[in-house]
Order: sequence, then structure tokens, then C-alpha cells
Amino acid sequence: MKKRLIIKESDLKRIIEQKLIEESWNNFDWDDVLGGGDMWSDLERDLSDCIQPLIEKYADRGKDSYEVIDMMFQILDGMFQRVK
Repeated sequence: MKKRLIIKESDLKRIIEQKLIEESWNNFDWDDVLGGGDMWSDLERDLSDCIQPLIEKYADRGKDSYEVIDMMFQILDGMFQRVK
């Protein structure tokens, strides 16, 4: 003999809402909230497009690429005031 499950409508709604909240939380992505993850990928690509030719230009002058990158870092580091 099978038992019949009896559930109130309010309990069923609560269970469904809880399941929907769980699914929403599991699928949550900060990139959606912050405007998409593509922005940082775009910035990385743009920065690479600007910097790569400079590295190649100055590495051809007898310096290796790491020396050029280090000098670029030092220049950029000195361009902006540090926040204390």
C-alpha cells in the first residue's frame, strides 16, 4: 500500500522558492554584476598591443625583453603618485 504525500500549498511554494534561490546562487557570476569579464580581457589585449611593439623595438637595441619590461615597470611606477 502506497502512502500519499500531503503537502500544503504554502510549503510547496517555500520549497520551490528555496530551490530557485539555490540554483541562482550556484549560477551566480560576479562578472555579470560587474559588467562582464570581457572588460579585463579587452584591457589585457589592448595593453599587449601597445607594449609588445615597444618591447620588440627596445629589445632590438641590445637589451633582452625582460630588461625592457623591468624598465617599463620602473617608468610606470614613477608616473603615478602612491596612495598612502
